[in-house]
Amino acid sequence: MPQNASLPPVEVKGPPANVRLGPLTQRLLSGSKWQGSDQFPAWQVWADDVESVLAFLDRENRLADFLAVIQNARNEQHRNACLAEARGSYFLNQNCFRILEWEPQGEGNNKGEALVSYPGSPGIFVEVKQPGWRGERLPLSTRERNRLPQAEKEKRYLRMKREKFLPGVRMRKEIKVSSMLLPTPPFRTYAGPG
Repeated sequence: MPQNASLPPVEVKGPPANVRLGPLTQRLLSGSKWQGSDQFPAWQVWADDVESVLAFLDRENRLADFLAVIQNARNEQHRNACLAEARGSYFLNQNCFRILEWEPQGEGNNKGEALVSYPGSPGIFVEVKQPGWRGERLPLSTRERNRLPQAEKEKRYLRMKREKFLPGVRMRKEIKVSSMLLPTPPFRTYAGPG
């Protein structure tokens, strides 16, 4: 008797049942080519973060343009890069930066995410780059990796785990470091680093 030659069913993933999605996140997922390829957003904190970013883009009249790009993302990494760019503008807006222009022209054919302004400062060109966690956390070569003391490897791994579950942690750190380069607004006095 011939055996059934059908392929095993392909596992379709999606957000866990306990994650409540907001209406904008549901809209994002419903038209996405990558939907079901992973459990995005796999935790409630991520779902809430995505909904906040999408609501910001909606208030800025940028949601339709954003959805057109992110829903056609090639893979999860491209999707995450699109979200990082949107989250960068959202974060800056939440921290007193005003969006002056979306997708400003940069050098050559390059465009940025936004041109922003901090109170009392000139326009600041913003280009967000989201590296993969492997390239960000460990040296690229095996030789360099082997030279790291074990304690440093563990410290980097623990930092990566913490930042993975707390949206914006790394961004806040980078903004804090970068903000020291901005002119001091007239309503704050500079007390030095730290």
